[in-house]
Amino acid sequence: MGVLCDYFVAPSDADAVATLDRAGGPGRPGADGGPAWPTFEAKGVDPFVTAGTLEQIVRGLDEEVDDPDPLATTDGGEGMVVPVSPRLVVALAAADEAALRDAAQAWSCTEELAAWTADDLLPVVRGLADLARQARQTRAGMYCWVSV
Repeated sequence: MGVLCDYFVAPSDADAVATLDRAGGPGRPGADGGPAWPTFEAKGVDPFVTAGTLEQIVRGLDEEVDDPDPLATTDGGEGMVVPVSPRLVVALAAADEAALRDAAQAWSCTEELAAWTADDLLPVVRGLADLARQARQTRAGMYCWVSV
């Protein structure tokens, strides 16, 4: 099945962590009555190496970025909620269509995404940018819900 990575916007770290054990991820209402959050499913786009590489590309960095620390984990790390770098959120939110196309092209040339084409990745970059814009507009955080 692979690694499921649902990127989402939530008002706080506590709201994001509350989705950890949610069946179906953060885009579905919780059994406890918690709301569904705006979500973009990006299977295989992990919040560590893959998103870190995207951050390098979008921000024009030569050096690697630090991996984020999960806010919460479950089942020995098979489920987790990870914050998305605020710097990546700002960069994605500010990117225009040409920058998103360039990012998808560069991202498709990386080792971890060698099986993907720029055309495969452009909808992913656009989806993440849309979420980043929502996060910025609502002054919320952007997170990744991971299920292995």
